[in-house]
Amino acid sequence: MAISSEMACSGDREADLQQIRDRLVNACLVAGALLGFPVQVIDLTLPWFSGEHLSFGREFFGYLVIVGITLLRKKIPYSARASAVIAVVLLTGLLHLKEFGLAEFALPLFLSAAVLATILLGWQAAAAITITSSAIVIAFGWMVHSGTVSLAPGAAEMLT
Repeated sequence: MAISSEMACSGDREADLQQIRDRLVNACLVAGALLGFPVQVIDLTLPWFSGEHLSFGREFFGYLVIVGITLLRKKIPYSARASAVIAVVLLTGLLHLKEFGLAEFALPLFLSAAVLATILLGWQAAAAITITSSAIVIAFGWMVHSGTVSLAPGAAEMLT
């Protein structure tokens, strides 16, 4: 994404930074909507072909939220759009943590949510997400260890 010449010459750095953040959020929304479609088709048709019944229907709901916000992005305030992008990444990580445990893609998603929060909303939001993600991972580890939570049937075989 190139910065236009009028942005580069503007004297107000904070306004320039906010304009770049706005463009970044819009690019994340459009990329998520476009790249998420084939993933959702595969996830929703997987049970028919493999017999695996994982709960990826919840990811489809997150995808619909991203598509809806993408279509209405001109009317939705920046902070709501940025928070929605971060929330979908964080909730997808939580879903992967529940289904597969620490061996899958949850930890990189939690880290990605913290990095996105730093870029889009500032260090305070990133600190809150980092603390929340750490607490989730610690609580999940304790619950698996105590037998309160079990991984999805066949999750261990799918990861090997």
